[in-house]
Amino acid sequence: MAFVAGSLAAIVWMTKMDLQDSSLAKNDASVEKVAKGRVMGTSKEHVLVKFRDNVIKEKKDEFFAKNQLKEKFEIKQIGIKAVVIPEGKTPEEMVEKIKNENKDIIEFAEADALLEPALIPNDPQYPSQWHHAKINSPAAWDSANGSVITIAVMDTGVDCTHPDLANSCVAGWNVVSGNNDTTDIYGHGTRVAGSAAAIGNNNNQVAGVAYAAKIMPMRITNDSAGGYAYFSDIAKAITWAADHGARVANASYSASGGSTVQSAAQYMKSKGGLVTMSAGNAGANTNLNAVSQVITVSATDSSDVKTSWSSFGNDVDVAAPGLGILSTSRGGGTSSVSGTSFSAPITAGVVGLIFSANPNLTPDQAQKILFDSAKDLGSVGWDNYYGWGRVDAGAAVALARSGQTIINNPINTVITDIVAPVVKIINLLNGATVSGTVAITGNASDNVEVAMMEVYIDGVKISSVSASTISYSWNTRKVSIGPHVILVKAYDAAMNMTSQAVNVTVANAGNKAKKR
Repeated sequence: MAFVAGSLAAIVWMTKMDLQDSSLAKNDASVEKVAKGRVMGTSKEHVLVKFRDNVIKEKKDEFFAKNQLKEKFEIKQIGIKAVVIPEGKTPEEMVEKIKNENKDIIEFAEADALLEPALIPNDPQYPSQWHHAKINSPAAWDSANGSVITIAVMDTGVDCTHPDLANSCVAGWNVVSGNNDTTDIYGHGTRVAGSAAAIGNNNNQVAGVAYAAKIMPMRITNDSAGGYAYFSDIAKAITWAADHGARVANASYSASGGSTVQSAAQYMKSKGGLVTMSAGNAGANTNLNAVSQVITVSATDSSDVKTSWSSFGNDVDVAAPGLGILSTSRGGGTSSVSGTSFSAPITAGVVGLIFSANPNLTPDQAQKILFDSAKDLGSVGWDNYYGWGRVDAGAAVALARSGQTIINNPINTVITDIVAPVVKIINLLNGATVSGTVAITGNASDNVEVAMMEVYIDGVKISSVSASTISYSWNTRKVSIGPHVILVKAYDAAMNMTSQAVNVTVANAGNKAKKR
């Protein structure tokens, strides 16, 4: 699923900003692959490291001692450690040193990117919430309204005194300060919260998509001037929300390309929930790969056309309205706003309706329903502008309820398979350096039967078989030296699909470097 790293994804006229915080390293090349120009900097104090699952404590202690490193903090739920950068070293140097010298014990190392928020309301007098009719919210509300579901809003805080939010807010957390101060210091989070779950049927201003859901305010920044947030703080918020009962978590920051954030989203899945994020507003291809842990959302207008500023790419899963979205504003009013910052919480609201219609669904089942019920736009099937299509709340709830009927009625012979296969690349580690001819082998299993497997290299399909195992011999001498992405997909007969990707570096003597 889905990252254009670097911004709270709303439309803004960009101006140059001088970061005064000495803990920031601007334009760090170690985050270039996820930044696309929208990362404001990285922490100069620490980098983020995750050990492989089978590494024992003694090996971890040896790593710190051998390299004379210190731990700053840990996100225990997902095993992410912040490692203090020694004096005289840059974040980029530390990331490369840790990855290159400890491949046997380190799953990944990355800079802790600082993401840039970008929001300006474009029309405070916008007269209506057109997006509800477009995504068939009223049809969904006949059967589900988000009740019993909690949606975590990971943002600049939420104004829980707003009349359309006050009775929906539950206890949240400020992951930066380590306290319960979740007041909105920038204004963005209140608009995001209203898009997802502003109270409906109360004769007040606006209604969110899942208007009866609870809102868990998660503040991931204390920066009232810009709302900047780190990968690590987004990950902390996801894990806290997962541990405290949220079924859906939305981050309207384009952060899904960060490995730390992906690990947190996988933890959320293990707890029964899903994470939605923005594709970004750069108006360009993100050049990122599909991220199965996160639902990434692009933006459409009232004509079901991708907006000119919405980012797109292989990471996009679905699209949702993002132009002229009327929502709650800090201080009690409303305003019309634009950006994938609002497409993402609208999608989070639809996910909340799916879980509300059928609380027994697994995250993979709910995600499958979201994709299958979306209105196909652009090229037939999945495409990198709209993903599987523009979300349709009415169709999603109907599909979720039909699944509940089938599950609860064992004599019904019409069974819809919504469980995707499990796939694993068994002979290549993420971050490996390869040369010569490389064997790519993937295995898959399914609750019914694996129908097909495919291998992709850098987004191009190079092999396909109708079996539960696939092998391909890759001649790396025919490709450029440098980074490449291997992706293995598995499908069942119902066309449920899942994938696994690994990043490798080709290092053949004599090969030409890939042009940048």
